[in-house]
Amino acid sequence: MILLDKFIKIEEELNITIGAFDAIHKGHLKIINKLSSFKEKNLVLSFFPPPFIFFKREPNVLFLPEEKKEILSNYKINYLLLVPFNEKIKELEPYEFIDLLLTYLKIKRILVGENFKFGKDRKGDVNFLKKICKEKEIELIIINEEKYDGEKISSSKIRKLIQKGEIEKGNQFLTYPYFIKFLDNNLSVDKLKLIPPDGQYLTKINNKETKIEISDKKILINNLRENITELYFLKKL
Repeated sequence: MILLDKFIKIEEELNITIGAFDAIHKGHLKIINKLSSFKEKNLVLSFFPPPFIFFKREPNVLFLPEEKKEILSNYKINYLLLVPFNEKIKELEPYEFIDLLLTYLKIKRILVGENFKFGKDRKGDVNFLKKICKEKEIELIIINEEKYDGEKISSSKIRKLIQKGEIEKGNQFLTYPYFIKFLDNNLSVDKLKLIPPDGQYLTKINNKETKIEISDKKILINNLRENITELYFLKKL
C-alpha cells in the first residue's frame, strides 16, 4: 500500500472512499471490504490532521498516519491518501471538492456511508453526491450504517470510550485492540495521539500480556528489557 500526504496525479482507474476514518471501526471496515472487492485499484481518501482537529473540537486523534497504514494494510488497499484539512479545503463547495478530486484521480466508483457529508459547512450529502456522480458518470455505492448491539458506531463515540478508559468496549467497536506506535525507544508518543486516562492497564507487548501504568499521559513499564515499537490495550485494571 502506498501512503500519500498530498494530491498527486494517478492515471489508473480507481474506486475510492472518502471519510475522516479516525477510528477505522467496524462500520468503516464494511466500506473498506466492499471497496477492495472490485478488480480496479482502490484509494482511501481521508484527512490528516482531520477536520475536528482543525476546528479544535477535539485535541487528539485515535490513529496517526502510520497507524492507519498498518490497519489498512490488512485489507487489500492500494493507496491511502491523507490530505491536510486546511483553510483551502474548508472553503470548497461540495461541487468544487469533487472537481478537485477529478483533477488528480480517474474515479470509476465512489463508496460512502449513508450519513456522509462533505464540502463547505458540510453542505453536501449523499443525495447531492448522487447528482454530481450522475453528471460525472461515476458509479456511487452507498453503504448502510453499521451497528453493534443496537448502538451506532462512530469514531467520536470510540474516542470518548478511550478517554474514559473503557478499553474493552472501544475495542469491540474497532474489532481490534486500540494501540500505540512509539516514536522511539523512550516510549515517546506523538502529541496528537489519544492516551487513555491514568491507571493500570493490561496490554499486549511483543505478543505477551503485560501490565503497564499510565501517569500524566506517560506510559510506564516495569522491568523493560526489550525494544518496544507498539503496544496494544486489552483492558483497564
